[in-house]
Amino acid sequence: MIAETRRWLQQSEGYYALTWTGYLEGVLHLKRGDYLEARLACSSALELVERELLGHPGQACMLHALLGGIAYEFDEIAPAVEHVERAMGSISECSHADAMIVAYLTQARLQRLRGDDSSALAILREGQDLGQQRALPRVTFSLAAEECADLARAGRYEEAQVVAARFGFNELPTPGGTSGLSSDKALRAASRYLLRQSPKPVVEALDGAIESSQQRGLAHRSVELLLIRARAHKQAGDVASALTDLHQALTLAAPRQYLRVFLDEGPELGSLIDGLDLERLGNSPAGTARAPAATRTGQARQ
Repeated sequence: MIAETRRWLQQSEGYYALTWTGYLEGVLHLKRGDYLEARLACSSALELVERELLGHPGQACMLHALLGGIAYEFDEIAPAVEHVERAMGSISECSHADAMIVAYLTQARLQRLRGDDSSALAILREGQDLGQQRALPRVTFSLAAEECADLARAGRYEEAQVVAARFGFNELPTPGGTSGLSSDKALRAASRYLLRQSPKPVVEALDGAIESSQQRGLAHRSVELLLIRARAHKQAGDVASALTDLHQALTLAAPRQYLRVFLDEGPELGSLIDGLDLERLGNSPAGTARAPAATRTGQARQ
């Protein structure tokens, strides 16, 4: 469908609509965790914006936002900074929720990478306010979830709980219950502090979510949830299951070149990294990609 639409728009020289098509294709790939394909779609669309639309600020902003988020995940920090700075320079002209979410998330994560946690939280709160002003609740909700996760990573668990309660994602979804934005954020954010006192319910809640993500082909989400479940298994004393989850996450991530999802979680994964058999990883089919990710994750927590 997208390929057919693109051909028709090219024939009619519908460049504005064509760049929107490229952006939406990038968003769809990004949601599935197909970051390499998303980068290709966004790069092609951005070239078109610059060549045919005189660098239209609104279109360029959305594409730079996605490209910045992708570069960050690949641990390409300098390109990520460049893309995000260009996106944030025109964020007032950005009209799509996904681009706004990725722009603010990436800018905040870059600040956290620089060691400036207070600026990272301020950026997330600024994005939440902008989401409310524009009546885009998904923007506000997603950035609140990132704030919750950030606070939990920093060991500020009570503050993380306050954020989760304020936005209504402070309780884990019941097995077999309806899925939605609140349950998704509870699994990906609130579970980070909930597992400290009650790891087994977190494991049970994540079991179904991971299975669903894998069935739907959502690779990056699967990796993220596997890493959280690994921490919950470890907290419950089941190190063998934790290592199994970590190995599975590395296997999924390797061909897709995910790095930051591991590096950002490095300090929380703790001694699990030391338990990885890197020699066995190196001898496996995906070992050449998995072993460096595991090694760099270990370095990130030192």
